[in-house]
Amino acid sequence: MIINTNISSLLATRYLNINMGKMAVSMERLSSGDRINRAADDPGGLAMSERLKSRYRGINTAVTNAQTAISMTQTADDSLGEIGSLLQRLRDLAVQASSDTVSVDRAVLQNEADQLVEEIDRLASITEFNDTKLFTGTYETSGLNIHVGPDRNDTIELNFSEVTSTELKVSSFDISTQLAAENAITSADSGLSILNLERSRVGAYQNRLTSAVNYNTAASVNEQAAYASIRDTDFASEYSSFTRNQILVQTGAAMLAQANLLPQNVFQLIFSK
Repeated sequence: MIINTNISSLLATRYLNINMGKMAVSMERLSSGDRINRAADDPGGLAMSERLKSRYRGINTAVTNAQTAISMTQTADDSLGEIGSLLQRLRDLAVQASSDTVSVDRAVLQNEADQLVEEIDRLASITEFNDTKLFTGTYETSGLNIHVGPDRNDTIELNFSEVTSTELKVSSFDISTQLAAENAITSADSGLSILNLERSRVGAYQNRLTSAVNYNTAASVNEQAAYASIRDTDFASEYSSFTRNQILVQTGAAMLAQANLLPQNVFQLIFSK
C-alpha cells in the first residue's frame, strides 16, 4: 500500500472541487434566473441569443414607430374629415345660390363661402404631427419613411397631398350669380372627389400600419420565446442539478475526511502488532 502519496485523498479532492463548481454554477443560475451568465457557460447559445435579442428589440422599436405613424394618420384623417365638411357646406351654398328663388341675398351666401375657403386653407396649413406639416405638399412626391420592421428595408412610405383650396378647385368659389353658382357646384364636387381620394389613401396607410403592428407584435413574442428558451434558467431542472451536486459535495467532503485518515489507519495497523 502506498502511503507517501494519498491517491484517495487527491481523487476525493478533485471530485469535491468539480461538484462544488457545478453547485456554484447552479446557485448562480437559480439566483439570476439566467442559464447563461457569461460567454463560457454556452458560447454558441450566447451568440444565438444575442442575435435574437437584437432582433426582438428592433421589432419592438418598429412597433412603436408604426403606432406613432398610426396616430399621425389619425390626425390627418380628422383634418381631412373637417375639410370635407367645409367642402360639403360650400356645395350646399352653391346649390342654394343656384336657385332663382333664393330667399337671402347672394352676397350673404358669398361671404360665408369666402370664409369657408379661408378655413380650408387655414386647416391645410396648420395640420401637423410632431412639428411635421402634413398637407402643404412637402411630402407629396417624396414621402415620410416609416421604419416598421427590424431589417434595413422594412419601411412604408407615406405620401400626403396638398389640400389647399387651390388644389381642391375651390379657391375662387363664386356663387354671386345663378350661373356662377351652378359652376360652383361642379367645383365643389371636384374638390370632394380629390379630398375623398386623399382620405381613402390615408385610410389605406392606417390599415397597412395596423397590419405591420399586428405582425410585429406576434413576431416579437416568438423571438422572445426563442430567446428565453436559450437564456432563461429551467428552474425545475436546475434545482434538481443543484440538489444532486449538493449531495455529492457533502458526500465528497465526508469521503475526503475518510481518505485523509487512511495513512494514519495504516500506521496504526502496522505498529499495533
